[in-house]
This record gives sequence, structure tokens and C-alpha cells, in this order.
Amino acid sequence: MRPRATRSLAGERPELVIADVHMPGADGYEVAEAVARQLPGTPVLLLVGTFEVFDTDRAEAAGAAGFLKKPFDSQELLRRAKDLLV
Repeated sequence: MRPRATRSLAGERPELVIADVHMPGADGYEVAEAVARQLPGTPVLLLVGTFEVFDTDRAEAAGAAGFLKKPFDSQELLRRAKDLLV
């Protein structure tokens, strides 16, 4: 059975996907890979905690469009989202 995060992509056409790198089930890297397969061209922004391990190479290989370290200012999240949607 696929994790809920990737199952919910079926039938959806989001303009942007935001996923935490460290989630139960499918982590953010796996979500980015699923989005790249199922929804080519849809940007994925990964969120990662300041003190959590983050693999930039794996994120890039998975197709993530970028990442943002937590905690972040809500305006920074909005700016990054707008940049990815242009």
C-alpha cells in the first residue's frame, strides 16, 4: 500500500506541492519522486528542520524544486511559493 501522501496525488492537479522531509510513511524525497513521476512539471518545495539531516543531492535527484529550513517566516514561504509558480 502506498503512503497517504503519495496516494492523495491520484486525481489531483496541484500547482505546487509542499512536503516535509521527515514525515512518517513517505518522506519528502519520496513525495518529490512521486510528484515527478505522476505530475511532471509540478514543483515540490521541501521543508526541513534546522537541526535535521538534509541531503541536497537526494532532493535534487528526487526532482525537488527547492527547500526551506524551519522555522521560517510565513512571508518567506509565500515568496518561495510564488517564485516556484512563475
